[in-house]
Amino acid sequence: MKVLIVGIDGGTYDLIEPWVKRGELPTLGKMMKDGMWGNLITTYPPLTGPAWVSMTTGCNPGKHGVFDFMAPEIGKVRINNASAVKVPKLWEILSENNVRLGFVNVPMTYPPVKVNGYMITGIMSGKGDISYPPTLKTELETAIGRNYKVGIEVPPQKGREEGHIKEIHDWHDSISKSALYVLQKEPLDFFMVVFNITDAASHSYYENMENDDEYGSEILKSYQVVDQSLNEILKFAGPETNTLLVSDHGFGPLRGMININNFLVKRGIIKFRKKARFKNFLFQHGITPKNLYNLMKKLKLAGLARSASQEKRGKVLSSFLGFSDIDMDQTLAYSRGHVGQIHINRQALEKNKLDLLEVREKVIRELFQMKDPHGKVITSQILTREEMYNGPFIDMGPDMFIVLDDYNYIAYPLFAADNKIVTKHIINRSGTHRMNGMFLGRGPYFHDQGRTSDRKITDITPTVLDILGINIPDYMDGKPIK
Repeated sequence: MKVLIVGIDGGTYDLIEPWVKRGELPTLGKMMKDGMWGNLITTYPPLTGPAWVSMTTGCNPGKHGVFDFMAPEIGKVRINNASAVKVPKLWEILSENNVRLGFVNVPMTYPPVKVNGYMITGIMSGKGDISYPPTLKTELETAIGRNYKVGIEVPPQKGREEGHIKEIHDWHDSISKSALYVLQKEPLDFFMVVFNITDAASHSYYENMENDDEYGSEILKSYQVVDQSLNEILKFAGPETNTLLVSDHGFGPLRGMININNFLVKRGIIKFRKKARFKNFLFQHGITPKNLYNLMKKLKLAGLARSASQEKRGKVLSSFLGFSDIDMDQTLAYSRGHVGQIHINRQALEKNKLDLLEVREKVIRELFQMKDPHGKVITSQILTREEMYNGPFIDMGPDMFIVLDDYNYIAYPLFAADNKIVTKHIINRSGTHRMNGMFLGRGPYFHDQGRTSDRKITDITPTVLDILGINIPDYMDGKPIK
């Protein structure tokens, strides 16, 4: 094998380095001793979907066209997948160059396409075939004696921790066994697998880790099972193999969630249609998505919400105050996205003959007035579209991205979860993403050892191509890691 990539979803040296020093992660510790490693700076915002696409294309979102989990369609909830990517993906480039390959559980690979080897897709997969060849999923399930899982069904919830922990470990076991099965099928030139358990545990048990309580070791345990799986996978790597460990983003604590649109309503940036007055009245008096979900949890019906299709959930959410109730002729801007993306409403600008830059500056001034209940300003930084992206699809992205209290808060992705500005996360997450992911390179291509300078997530694909002697396209943003 010439190149092996192991993705550690949400992996960060903020946690790995002290645990390695304590001897908790022997495989990672040995690789850090032998290889070069450092932070891998991710996309703005630090989100799984666009991050993995940037990693597997070498491009920023302005060139590949994926800015969030959701497609940029106001009033609709449509999840992005690989078909939304506007540039060639790594598996396509490698296949065109006759590289024999395997991809297991890499996000944003669905729907699978014909490749020169094997592919089984991961999170954010749809209901269709998830493998190439199409028979691969059934074949490996028969061989490993269990189902292949693309996600979990038991969410993190107080009182249900044991079930959630069991499920994320079962999910990891499914991915690990599937990876080993594909690796033993035949000698491959390139192989990539992603383990998600570290992300799932970090989202759910970060506060437990900080408090060192009953579930305080769950994040460490998630890294330990990845360390064990990594040890098994490395047995397929020879002295000629160049191994890369990568993550799509880092991790840190999550203190709450911000309903940015509620703030924009209070500041007069968002205006509602007259027909929405009654829905607004109900919303302000507690008829909200979050309160409905909490009621369903009390009635032990939350599983119905989780199992409902995106279309059905979208119809339920549309019955609450939302984007369809906005007066688009008068609304200057709105928030839509998982972290803090702000979109300037061109319709209102054209209708009222307003200048884009003047409106943007007005919205920025207002957003720096957003405060928590204790009077602390929530907005740490605002990045404009031009500061974050470049490329032909830049207009598909947000106009601005707000860093909320140094990433300690995230935004509610749709209109608003409830009638507050600062609220608790709707499914009680206590950890969220940071910009500093991780990389490690070991093998004959990588000459340095020890900690090195930060690299960018767009550097991974150019590095792979350079190792394999394939020309790096001029349109890619990244540079080989050497």
